[in-house]
Amino acid sequence: MTHEEILRRTTAVVAEILGIEDLRLAAATTAANVDGWDSIANVEIMVGLEKEFGIRFRTGEMTGAANVGELVERIAKRLPGRV
Repeated sequence: MTHEEILRRTTAVVAEILGIEDLRLAAATTAANVDGWDSIANVEIMVGLEKEFGIRFRTGEMTGAANVGELVERIAKRLPGRV
């Protein structure tokens, strides 16, 4: 799976959880740049991403990503047959 595919699927999960139909995420996007992406939503997003990709994050990984690009990279590292 490519980083672009991971980004697309991540965007879909975040959009669904936050209820934003036309959400566009980029590698440089941070939670602070997205309306409604607060600490509570972050937990819901991480759980949603775990379900979407069939992975598990360690507790520290759930809050430590500086931006969406870092989050995509963490997902990629957890996938079988890494990107």
